[in-house]
Amino acid sequence: MTWTPKRIVHPEAGELEFSTLKEFICSGKRAGWASGAKPTKLSDGTKHYEHTEGELKYTDDFIGQGRFIGREVVRFKGVPVWGMNYTDIFWTPQEYTSDLSEKLREQVFGFLKERLNLVEPDAPFRGPIDSYATRIVDSGKIMYYNRLSAPTEKEYEKIIKFSGREEMSFDTNDKSIFPFICFSLDYHGRVLIPDEYIKE
Repeated sequence: MTWTPKRIVHPEAGELEFSTLKEFICSGKRAGWASGAKPTKLSDGTKHYEHTEGELKYTDDFIGQGRFIGREVVRFKGVPVWGMNYTDIFWTPQEYTSDLSEKLREQVFGFLKERLNLVEPDAPFRGPIDSYATRIVDSGKIMYYNRLSAPTEKEYEKIIKFSGREEMSFDTNDKSIFPFICFSLDYHGRVLIPDEYIKE
């Protein structure tokens, strides 16, 4: 019989089902940047989101301009139990004026928020895994894709240790400019507790 971890049993925090953890991660992400709410700005320039349900607390902190780096953490009764790091970049070709770049940025991030709100408990990282999506805009079309670096059929492995990449590309109506990747985000993370606290 295959061993399938289903819960965390921590000597200080107690018991937490993986199903509950995954659902809460999704709730935290939907309540953060994807919600459109403004983050709290910390003294060092870091932008901060926070979401709490009972004994579970989710935080998302990121910093940068044009290029970002960030960290998401879930704590259970104050104990860090899950985390994810990410780094992203938004890019446009040099033929684009600042006005065109800013307009595309707004369209890309608006579409990205829609995809992030569709985050699923089976893979609670970014938007839906292995699912292409397209948004038609006035100047072309934006395409979205998210994939895990090492796909697995074992659902629990998708949360215990994982990595992936999210990409958005733009196919402009201006045929003098080839389709290009305008946004990419690399992420990786894992459960933050010792293996002996992970139980069937």
